Amino acid sequence: METNPNKIYFGIGSLVFLITIVCGIFISSQYMSIAKTLRDNSPTSLKKITSCQKLADIFEQQGRSYMRNDAVSLSAPGSATQKGGGAEEDYSQTNVQVQGVDEADMVKTDGEYIYKVKNNKIYIIKAYPAEEAKTVKTIELDKESKVDEIFIDSNKIVAMGEKYIEENLDKSIFKNYPEKVNRNYSFIKIWNIENKENPTLTRNVKFESSYATSRKINNSVYIVMNTYPTYWMAKLENPDVIIPKYSDSKSGDKPKKSACECDSIEYLNGVDEQDKNRINDYGYNNNHFISILTVPINNDNQEIDKRVIIGSSNNVYASLNNLYLANTNYEGIKNTWQEKTDIYKFALKENGTEYLGTGSVTGHVLNQFSMDEYNNYFRIATTKGSVASRNNKSSNDVYILDDKLKTAGMLENLAPGEKIYSARFVGDRGYLVTFKKVDPFFTLDLKNPNSPKVLGKLKIPGFSDYLHPIDENHILGLGKNTIEAEQLLKDQRSIDFAWYQGIKMAVFDVTDFNNPKEEFKVDIGDRGTDSYALNDHKAFLYDKNKSLLVIPVLLAELTAEQKKKDQSQAPQYGEYTFQGAYVYDLSLENGFKLKGRISHYPENKPSKDQYGYYNYYGDNLSVERSLYIKDKLYTVSEGKILINNLSDLTKIKEITLN
Repeated sequence: METNPNKIYFGIGSLVFLITIVCGIFISSQYMSIAKTLRDNSPTSLKKITSCQKLADIFEQQGRSYMRNDAVSLSAPGSATQKGGGAEEDYSQTNVQVQGVDEADMVKTDGEYIYKVKNNKIYIIKAYPAEEAKTVKTIELDKESKVDEIFIDSNKIVAMGEKYIEENLDKSIFKNYPEKVNRNYSFIKIWNIENKENPTLTRNVKFESSYATSRKINNSVYIVMNTYPTYWMAKLENPDVIIPKYSDSKSGDKPKKSACECDSIEYLNGVDEQDKNRINDYGYNNNHFISILTVPINNDNQEIDKRVIIGSSNNVYASLNNLYLANTNYEGIKNTWQEKTDIYKFALKENGTEYLGTGSVTGHVLNQFSMDEYNNYFRIATTKGSVASRNNKSSNDVYILDDKLKTAGMLENLAPGEKIYSARFVGDRGYLVTFKKVDPFFTLDLKNPNSPKVLGKLKIPGFSDYLHPIDENHILGLGKNTIEAEQLLKDQRSIDFAWYQGIKMAVFDVTDFNNPKEEFKVDIGDRGTDSYALNDHKAFLYDKNKSLLVIPVLLAELTAEQKKKDQSQAPQYGEYTFQGAYVYDLSLENGFKLKGRISHYPENKPSKDQYGYYNYYGDNLSVERSLYIKDKLYTVSEGKILINNLSDLTKIKEITLN
């Protein structure tokens, strides 16, 4: 299968609810028997470190095993949009996976104002009525701070971001280090915005970490962060310096020495603080922390619950009641790797989290949509192996785990030689898209958790990166079209593959669940055409009641000269001719109807020297998000917000974001 240089994968994602932590993995063969013993004797609850010295021993041992010369180096293989709460409210909100579980984003609206993040700024924009639209306030942080995402809750803004802070080192401990070092801190800032023109910062929290992802349920925000201790290889006389630092304006904003005491730190499977020579259950070095913070929005005097755990996680899923951390480990055996994903389950309480258990499945997880909770069962879709590998060919599995994370049912070895490109679970049904040359769209019957079944399979050109339920019997797929490579090229490369083309959207009719069909489809552009929505579901706007579908598109088109050439052996990339929002009328009666396009660029297209979405070369007018308020459509780039009538897309107003 072809590697697309324009396609960027986010481990979150988009975040996911958690950042992707897949680094170089170094495994010493002498530890394999220990690792197997740990797998067979996984603890049933999270244990705690008994002393700071034990903590230092674990991290010091990890440093030694990481640097061993005989280590083997393996690398890892590469819902409907919410609406406002009241019946009279008519505006879109962030496209989330689970209704009622909000996801932070760079743009939010409350139906009257739009809140936009840009580097170290948060813009508060009066958005409706459109004729009165204007920026009423810009909250500006120091230049070293970068706001990643925000939540809006009534009259509160909750912002998450990162900042490097220069700190002095204690030379009596760190003799061979420089006098100063930059530490990465995540920050959580809460503003009262009852007065939109004069927001008041009511809480400011700093935590030594990298921000991963977050969720908001009612008035609690759950934040996941990762910390790589700067000095984990040092022989430490004061081991508690390993623990992430923390400060809270509730306590006068004075930095604390550590976020918690040593004996409050927990550890996941395979870390045995009684035996510092042990490593975790797949030989993955525990040289960092994952932390879960529970932040109350409406009480700035309430303590923030901080859970600091030795370990890591690649993906996260959250239901209304539970948080699941998924961590994939890779074990090297005879120059191949075997994959196992551990799942850690935490109950989400108003004032914190409660550990509930651990389960394991084979393979690795694509993203948050590969996981789901329904009727107290947890469903997860995984891919094991690699499409490109000759010795470790790929296949795909779906597992159903009970409330204790014990395996209740499974579907294994689906689509051998392919990998999962998208998954979606909707009630007692599941949908899976795998790909190598064509797009097998699977329909899964999950009514009986002990006996899941594949009921239907549809093979069509292309694949879907994202699946969105329209209603009980229709699924919208967004992805890429493909053409199969010529046999000569397959023979030369010793791999069966297809070429990516432009964007493809399709509506799958699953009324007959045993025989899904592609009811409508539309193609956009030629090879090189891309969309933020392919990798980030928050860039996707759909409302069934309005028959409205909006996606950002970077359009690449072949020139007349290119079209004369033979494209079958190595299709050429088109030239960029447009960037902006494609606005569709989508109905189950008439399919896709393009209403029009909206661009923020002069002459509708980016500069000729731009390469893909992800290099702006000074311009910042690529449309990243869209939303509606009543009868108006708002498209958002880093530099502008355009307001258009939904009925005919005529432009009403433009707001510049300086």
